[in-house]
Amino acid sequence: GNLRRKFSLNIDWHDKFAIAGDTLVIGSGAIYAVDRTTGRQQWTRETRRSLYSPVIANETVYFSDLGHVRAVTLRSGEDRWTTDTSNIASRSMASQLSAAGNVKNSIGFTQLRSRRSSGGPLTSQLAVTDERVYVLNNEHHLIALTADTGEIAWTTAIDTNRRGLGAPVVVGEHVYVSGNIVRAVSIEDGVVEASISLPVGEEASPPVIVDGIAFVSIRGSDAYFFAALTPN
Repeated sequence: GNLRRKFSLNIDWHDKFAIAGDTLVIGSGAIYAVDRTTGRQQWTRETRRSLYSPVIANETVYFSDLGHVRAVTLRSGEDRWTTDTSNIASRSMASQLSAAGNVKNSIGFTQLRSRRSSGGPLTSQLAVTDERVYVLNNEHHLIALTADTGEIAWTTAIDTNRRGLGAPVVVGEHVYVSGNIVRAVSIEDGVVEASISLPVGEEASPPVIVDGIAFVSIRGSDAYFFAALTPN
């Protein structure tokens, strides 16, 4: 094809972006929006650390930011909500122990657990629907947030000893996630409705859904393996 328009932006080649209408939203240290027809910057939101592509839905920009999920308006970048999704299990345990009188400083307990969590307080790429935002946190919990308010609807533990988890993928009534096991999780309540174990490997890819079947590749020493899963 022919080059229709060209303009310069001060971003790295590997920075992530999303497009809605005439607005291009880029994750490049900060999150900022530009007019894709002119290159004119519209707004900027500072972040502590954003590793994945922003997602645009419902006139809102959703993005992960160092253990938090944030939502800002597409039009002006105004904050809608921010939810801390890191160390949820640790905070819950600390709260329970503190209530039982066994821990005097629940914040210190949470911080200690956070340091021991592999990978630090990072999150996965987001999966967004009209009603929910799904993310995997540093403790390998799948978390469903209400898209309008950021409130946590449910969490489900995803056990894994792999270096990373594939991003959640939503198809129909299920959100699929890969770790040591590929799981099909109900979007309604977080119940695992189907699962299959994967061969030993270094890293699992995000699932790809074809005709209701989830396919995932496992990177091994010299080959890729595939598994298929169909929920009931």
